[in-house]
Amino acid sequence: MCQEHGIHSGQSNAFSENRPRSRSISRVFVSTPKTDSDLKSMGFTKLVKRDRGGYENVARLGGESRYMEAGKPETMPDLKRRIED
Repeated sequence: MCQEHGIHSGQSNAFSENRPRSRSISRVFVSTPKTDSDLKSMGFTKLVKRDRGGYENVARLGGESRYMEAGKPETMPDLKRRIED
């Protein structure tokens, strides 16, 4: 690259020994998955699809149905207990 511009190596102003150098260090964002108990304590519901077409509520509160099935409203998660006004 230096030969293309007619500069001998060591003569470039950008990398001169007299110029102060700085290093930029940035933080790396590390995402860790939330466990089912973390989601439950934060007020979330986690539904996982199962083989038979239903969903399992893996972050259920006491008294909620373990499996949510279509057409059965009694198996729905109790959102009134999770959402506070």
